[in-house]
Amino acid sequence: MKRFFLYCTLTADEFHMIRPLIWIRNRRTLQITSLLATAMGLLFYLINRLTNSGVLFPYLFLFCSSFLIYLCIRLTKRVNKRELINMVLCYTQMLMVCAYAGILSTQSSNYAVPATSIIVFIAILPLSIDDRPVRMYSFMLMESAIYLFLSFRMKAEHAFSLDVLNTLTFCAVGMVLYAVICVRNVREIYQSVKVERIQQSIISSLAAVVEERDENTGDPERGDRHTV
Repeated sequence: MKRFFLYCTLTADEFHMIRPLIWIRNRRTLQITSLLATAMGLLFYLINRLTNSGVLFPYLFLFCSSFLIYLCIRLTKRVNKRELINMVLCYTQMLMVCAYAGILSTQSSNYAVPATSIIVFIAILPLSIDDRPVRMYSFMLMESAIYLFLSFRMKAEHAFSLDVLNTLTFCAVGMVLYAVICVRNVREIYQSVKVERIQQSIISSLAAVVEERDENTGDPERGDRHTV
C-alpha cells in the first residue's frame, strides 16, 4: 500500500527517476486545460451577458483565473523543469476550477438544487494530473469537505443531504479512477525510460566494440596484434 500511495506502485528509486518527466508532462497538459478553461469561461460569460441571466461572476472568475495560470505557464517557460513551480501551477488550476464550480453551485438560484458541476470536477479534474495518490486524494477530500461545509451553511436541508451523498459518491469513484489511470500513466513513463536506457546501453556497447576494431578490416587494432 505504501508503494501505491507514495510511488504509484513503483519503488522509491524508480519513481524519483521519472519524477521530472511526470511533471513536464503535467505542465504540457496544464497548458492545454488552462487555455480551454479560459475559452470556456469567456464563452459562458458572453452567453450569460447576452441573455441577461444575472449569473456572471462565476464565469468571469473562471476566465480570469485560468488566463492567469496560462500566463504563468508562458512566463515560466525557461524554468519548465522546476518541479515545484509545475506542481503549484497544476494544483492552483484545479483549485480555481473547483472554486468556480463551487461558486456556481452556491448561487442564490441554486440554494434548493443539488450540485452537479462541483462533484463532477472533484472526480474528473485530478485525472489530468499524474502525482502521488496520497497527495491527490488529500486534495480531493479537502475540496469535498470545503464544498460540503459551504453547502451546509448556504443550501436548503434537502439539497445539502443530496450534496453529501453525491459528493462522497463521486469522490470515491474519482479516487478509484485516479488509481487506475495514474498508475497506468506513471508505469508507461517508467517503461519508456527503461527501454530508452536499454537502447542507449546497447548503442554504447556497440560503439565500444567498433572502436576496438580496425575501421577498414574489422580486425582488432594493430596495436593489439603486436602485443605479446
